[in-house]
Amino acid sequence: MPAAAGPLPGPEDEARYGFEPLFNGVRVLVHLPGDGRIRLISGIGQDVTSADPELRQLPVVLPPGLLAVLDGEIITLGKHGGPSMERLRRRMSLRHPAAVEQAGADMPARLMVYDILHLGEPVLHGFLRLGLVTLDPAIPTPSGAPQ
Repeated sequence: MPAAAGPLPGPEDEARYGFEPLFNGVRVLVHLPGDGRIRLISGIGQDVTSADPELRQLPVVLPPGLLAVLDGEIITLGKHGGPSMERLRRRMSLRHPAAVEQAGADMPARLMVYDILHLGEPVLHGFLRLGLVTLDPAIPTPSGAPQ
């Protein structure tokens, strides 16, 4: 459903809607070719993998040989644990590899995955249901979502 001005649905209608939080990060397509590599492509088509070296570890925590394309957003967290656009802007302005590596240690990038677009084969027909499954066991899966 497109965003539209108007009253918010009540709690009794919550199950009828999908919610996507706004993090004000950098939207990326994450390419996992199945060989242990990762490629991050920005919304304007630029390869931004080298800007977030700590995200290169993502294939290590996923099943070996996973062939996937994910739609997500790169964010950094602020002092109080919420998304920080200021920190993300600082990170995005860095070009020297040593400075990028240091920023990865000081203010690591996080990848927020919204949709699984390809998982061995295209899965767009089921993106809403797949988008509800969490990849992190520390985050509870919403009730009614597939396990």
